[in-house]
Amino acid sequence: MQIITIAATKGGVGKTTLATALATAALVARPGIRVGLVDLDPQGSLTDWWNRRDKREPQLLRQPEGDFRFDTAGARAAGFDLIVIDCPPGFSDILADAIATADLVLIPTGPSMIDLDAIEWAETLAETFSMTRHFVLNQAIYRSRLAGRAVRELSERGHLLRQVVHHRVAIAEAMRKGLTAIEAEPTGAAARELAALWAEVGALLGRVP
Repeated sequence: MQIITIAATKGGVGKTTLATALATAALVARPGIRVGLVDLDPQGSLTDWWNRRDKREPQLLRQPEGDFRFDTAGARAAGFDLIVIDCPPGFSDILADAIATADLVLIPTGPSMIDLDAIEWAETLAETFSMTRHFVLNQAIYRSRLAGRAVRELSERGHLLRQVVHHRVAIAEAMRKGLTAIEAEPTGAAARELAALWAEVGALLGRVP
């Protein structure tokens, strides 16, 4: 079993969107694997998205009321191949525990300076646990100077995934329906970007399962 933790100390950078997209992209790429989603954010956006779905894959691993510690051993015993954890924003023990248990930490960020300034805490925390981590530039405006500057800055820091996820209406519309752009518009630009992002992430993880 492999675990992806999506971590950011700043809200509004698209953690939940990326969690759902990567989980569904993994299922498309490798039909038959067991993929689980874990919602550790008390706000429950990932859970709300899953409750709007008419599909039951990827599976939501529900947490006991008030308990935000992920049961790694239980998920492994249940036969999951891939787990994607959506963390709360801010610096917390919940975030630290989720990072410590991961095989790969993804740190999403928007392109603004406020977004970029906020990634340092999550990066430092991943370094503390010696976890492999990579930045994902998310919600970027296509071909904008702001996005170009963000790519340059993140590239200088290192560990930036090549695929940029752009701000697209198809992503938001799909999420509202309990879907991802990969499912709602599989031939669209948003779906192609998200599938390409999974291809990079899957390569970092190695074979799944």
